[in-house]
Amino acid sequence: MFNFSSNHKTINEIHKMYGNGTLIIDNTYQRRAVWSEKDKIRLIETILLNLIIPELFFWPAETDPETGESIIHIVDGQQRIKAITSFISNEFKLKKQYLMEDEPKESYGNMFFKNLPAKTRQAFWNYKLMIIEIDRRATRENIVNMFRRLNLTDYNLNDQEKRNSISGDFAALTRELSELPFWEKYKLFNNTDIKRMKDVEFCGSLVLLYRQGIIDQTDQRALNQAYEDLQNNYTDAENDKCAIISAIDLIKTFLFQMRY
Repeated sequence: MFNFSSNHKTINEIHKMYGNGTLIIDNTYQRRAVWSEKDKIRLIETILLNLIIPELFFWPAETDPETGESIIHIVDGQQRIKAITSFISNEFKLKKQYLMEDEPKESYGNMFFKNLPAKTRQAFWNYKLMIIEIDRRATRENIVNMFRRLNLTDYNLNDQEKRNSISGDFAALTRELSELPFWEKYKLFNNTDIKRMKDVEFCGSLVLLYRQGIIDQTDQRALNQAYEDLQNNYTDAENDKCAIISAIDLIKTFLFQMRY
């Protein structure tokens, strides 16, 4: 068994931890962090209003052998942390149309972090986030199971986002294929598709098509089974990857000829 404890950390503390690599994201079981600009702006607005945001779940999973620092995994809250750090880096501004309250619209509308008044930036750095810290005795299997259990009751998660919590060889291959430049170059998936991992699901279906030919994929059973059956000892993974990439290269050649 393992326990939980709660504490607080300021945005300044979390920003430093994330920046120096002692606070990390394990993408092998997490859902993708592709919040819309509106989502990010409304989170920042909540902080500027000094209202409460949901707690973050941290797990001190490792210890750096050189420095003795704990390497802490973000089990839940990666999208909030990425939104906060990207705002501090001036990667987006507080567009008025996405702010919900009149006061922030008037005081901070269309401002980047660097444009906020000094006192506002000071308060932002000192804003405290609630942290639920998971006992370091927890294993990675414990963490993945906990993540899956929490998200299986979240009806906003689609099937692919739930499958993503299953780490393994097949899952790794589908993620790798989804990151090929081909998809972005030809705009085959929009931002919503990518956010909901439809590109990963499509790549999984391509692998199944290559391995099994035309099968019934009108429901999720075949893909779910592949994630389970090929979780370990997926000896054909490299061969299957090469076959899919070769097919994509052939399609690129065809598209080039069509253009010219």
